[in-house]
Amino acid sequence: MLLVFHNNRKNKMPLLALLSFLILSARLYTSEAFPLSSMSTAMEPPENSDSGEAIRWKVRPATHADADAASNVLKASYTELLKPDYDEDLLRKAVPFMSTPRESLLTCGTWFVVEHPTTKEITGCGGWTAEAPKVAQLDPSSEPLTEKIEEKSKIVPHLRHFACHPDWKRRGVARSIWDRTWKEICEQIGPATELEVYSTLSAVPFYESLGFVPERSLDIPLDGKALLFPAVLMRREP
Repeated sequence: MLLVFHNNRKNKMPLLALLSFLILSARLYTSEAFPLSSMSTAMEPPENSDSGEAIRWKVRPATHADADAASNVLKASYTELLKPDYDEDLLRKAVPFMSTPRESLLTCGTWFVVEHPTTKEITGCGGWTAEAPKVAQLDPSSEPLTEKIEEKSKIVPHLRHFACHPDWKRRGVARSIWDRTWKEICEQIGPATELEVYSTLSAVPFYESLGFVPERSLDIPLDGKALLFPAVLMRREP
């Protein structure tokens, strides 16, 4: 809008006063209607969603039909997400042993896959069993290393193979598995129970966010004693 003023001494409002009034009004309008400090924040989407909307993941028990899809998730997850904490050569050798879900997991009914509600893509996997995996634990404090298997007189549910495909990390996939896992543990055993997990070094912060506490470091044998994979035994008290 173009404003034209004529220099007329008979005007009741001097030209300078009118200009000052218009400038002040414009400043007040701009500061109240468009606060710059809030614009950048409002335009930033939540870090766990591209669209700002939460995905309602479908978590269901895994079956034999999910073997290949679950294996793909485990392979992609371990290959990409463990890089910051493990040697590249170790991962190259270990991932083939770690990325194939066991028959017992595919048939137990308490190991789950996460399915995208629209595309049906499998984006994650994980669950629990009433017993720890049947692997020999090597005690790094003994000389030479000796195998030992802890005997348990009570049921201690063990979390198994939690993994999220890297393309879907920080989107609530792993948390959805935990929510389903904890719900079933409470229903079948009760909430007043101890839990444990053999965590990768990279997953320790995730399990700590669920209330688990590191107990000790250990090496998981993947190919007899020829290939040892560093891990952390973590427990969650009732």
